[in-house]
Formats: sequence, C-alpha cells, structure tokens
Amino acid sequence: MNRRALVGWLLAACWTIPAPAQFGGFGGPSILSRGGGAPGRSGGRPLSFRPFAGVSSGYFTGLTSRDKLEETSEFGWLANFGAVLNTTGKRDFGSLDYRGNYTGLKDASTFGGNNHFLNANYGRQLSPHFTMFLSTSASYISYISGGAFNRFSDNPTAQLASPSTNLFDSKMFNLSTAAGFTYQKSARLVFSGSGFGFTSRFKDPRLVDTDGYGAQGSVSYYLSRHQSVGASYNYSSYTHKNSFGESYINNAMFTFARTVSPRWRVDLAGGLFQVESERLVQVKVDPVIAAITGQTAVIEAFHGTNHGVSANLEISGRFARSGVSLSYHRGVSPGNGAYLTSVQDVGTLSYSYTGIRYWNIGANSTYSRMNAINSGGTFTYVGVGGGATRRLTSVIHFVAQVNMLHSVNDSRAAFRHDRFMATVGINFAPGDMPLPLF
Repeated sequence: MNRRALVGWLLAACWTIPAPAQFGGFGGPSILSRGGGAPGRSGGRPLSFRPFAGVSSGYFTGLTSRDKLEETSEFGWLANFGAVLNTTGKRDFGSLDYRGNYTGLKDASTFGGNNHFLNANYGRQLSPHFTMFLSTSASYISYISGGAFNRFSDNPTAQLASPSTNLFDSKMFNLSTAAGFTYQKSARLVFSGSGFGFTSRFKDPRLVDTDGYGAQGSVSYYLSRHQSVGASYNYSSYTHKNSFGESYINNAMFTFARTVSPRWRVDLAGGLFQVESERLVQVKVDPVIAAITGQTAVIEAFHGTNHGVSANLEISGRFARSGVSLSYHRGVSPGNGAYLTSVQDVGTLSYSYTGIRYWNIGANSTYSRMNAINSGGTFTYVGVGGGATRRLTSVIHFVAQVNMLHSVNDSRAAFRHDRFMATVGINFAPGDMPLPLF
C-alpha cells in the first residue's frame, strides 16, 4: 500500500468514529467555533509545518454570564498563536493542530482570558490490510467568542462540542480521545471499529458536567472505484455528573458514498436511534397527602425510552484554490450543560476561496436546533460569518473577520441572545499562500 493509500485509509477510518458526544462539530461561525478542510490542508494543498502568531483588535456585543444576563458590549484585543504540523512516513501519518489566544476585555474576570484548542492524530499501517489510528482533542474556552481562532484544519475525529451551543458565556473544558482500526479484507470489502471517551466540565457549578464513552463498528462494500454502500452500529453512554441522570444510546445506520467527480463527493447515511434515559423528575403529591403533610411535590426517579431518525448528509467540493461544503446531521448529543441529552439537528454551509492573488476570502453559516429529551425544552441558534486575509509579505498577513449569532432557548423564547464580533489585525505566518480562514 503506497503513501497516498495509507493516508486515504487513515482518513476513512477516522470518519467511522461516532461523534454523538461532540455532535455538531462545525457548531457556528468561524470565530465562534472550528471547522474547515481536511487536516493539514489549505485550499487543497498539503502543509508540513506552519506556525502563526498575531494581534487583533475587536468589538464584542452580546456578552452574558449566569450572573449578568443583561447583554454587554466591549472593545478588546486578541493575541493569537498556534501551529499546524503534519508528517507522513512510509507506514505512518501524524498531525498536530494547536490554536490559542488571549483576549483582553474590560471585564476580564467574566469574559476575557485564555482560550486553547488542540487536535492530535496518529495512524500506522501495521500490515498491508490493517491500519490503526489514535486521536485526541482538547479545548478550554473562557467565553463563547473565545473560539476566535485562525482555522487551518478540521479534524474529523474526537470532535468537541462547540461553545456556540452554550446559553451564556461560561468557562468550559472539553477532552475527547478515540482509537480505532480499519481492516481491508479485499479490494471491495472493508471493516472498521473504534471507541471513544470524553469529558466536559463547566466552571459555573450550576451547569451540568458530562462524561461519556462509546464504540462503533461498520462495514463498507465498494460497488466501484467511486461508489460504496455499508452499515454501522454504535453504542454511547452519557453520565451527567452533578445532576442525577444517565442516557444510553443505540444507533444503527445504512451508508452510501459516491465520488461524483475528482472534485465532488457525496456521503449519505440514515437510520434509527433509541435513547434510554434515567433522571429525577418532580411530581405533584396527591391532594389528600398534601393536606396532611403540607408537601405539594416530591422528587422521584424516572426511566423513559425514546426513538427517532438519525441522518447524515455531506456534500464537499475540493478545488486547487477553493473549497465548499454542505452538511446536515441529525442525532443525539449530550447537551450544553443546561439542556442535557438532546436530539440535535445541525445544518452548515461554508466556502473558502484563494483564487485572488494575495487574498483568501471565506464565509459560512449554520443552523442548529437542540430538543432536550429529559425536559422537552429547545435551544436554537443561527450563525453567519465571513472574513478575508491578505498576504502583505511572505510572513505578514492582514486578517479581518465578522461573525453574528442569534440564539433562543425554549419555545416560549424566554431567553433571546444576539452576539456580534468583528476583529481586524496582523498575523505572522510563513507560507506562500494567503492565510486561510475557513
């Protein structure tokens, strides 16, 4: 198996990892989340190593916390730093993507601070037919707009929950790890398996921390060089640490993939899920008992089962100087600390263009709706973002970004939230191409 085939099988194995714990990896506008092209690529061109650092000034609106629900607007500055490293050997492949920033705002104790994101991947071909991989992701977000990272890549494995799903600005820490294998039994038949674990922690003690784990197995059969069908099954478990509640998810899906042309690819999947939830609920006491004891309600344990449809759609186009992707996902997520285990729908559209000399231009949009299984509440957000970079010298780049996010929790629209962020700055990033944003 040559080097190109090794990398291809590694990425195919990565895509088999279940990500219900990190559902909606795109999550929102670029400044609010992560996303982009294949690992280590910029406009379709491979990168080996690219560090970056820079300073930007910006204007932030819609900053809120649990103690300060009134929206706040502030001017601030950001110091960005990070690097992307990719290496391919005769039998292995590795990548490391780190991005961080420090944000200075007037109310730094509530909204500013450090923000970090790390992705690490390693894959190795153990035999002509057997490939294994490991992947780890970690993030620390001081506030929702703290995801203002320059985006070079999007790791398809161990994806973390987007901070855009949070109700308000609360410091959060996420850690996710995954491991798996791909076994190519024949030229047409491929088996794969993987397992993952994750943890999500909030600094605000009134938000619910979550731990989870899961495993998945899948089989794919190539009808031709450009078309395949298959099936997958995964099991996941979520435990909400500081609130009684556990969820157990079973999900079975049929898959179809087709390479329409050298530039375009379509991936489809559809199936059914089952969620078993255990939680505490408040119930009214019988009026006679209430008259005697004076207690009108009690807390009791509840066990329930829900069924639904799961689906995935990915349409991607890769060109020499641009990329476009459209996706829709429906599945079960562990929630956002306020709403727990939820059925979530996420649709995204992103585009990046580097065809103008010295310039990179990009835009993206997302829609997400989270329906909490335990409480019946809903959380919806819509985000749009855009930006541009210009290579001023071989190492200096001008960067400008604008992002907007609108969110509403529960059907009564009890809490509406609008966020806006605009930044302008200078970045140091060696490379022949303009600095990509998406």
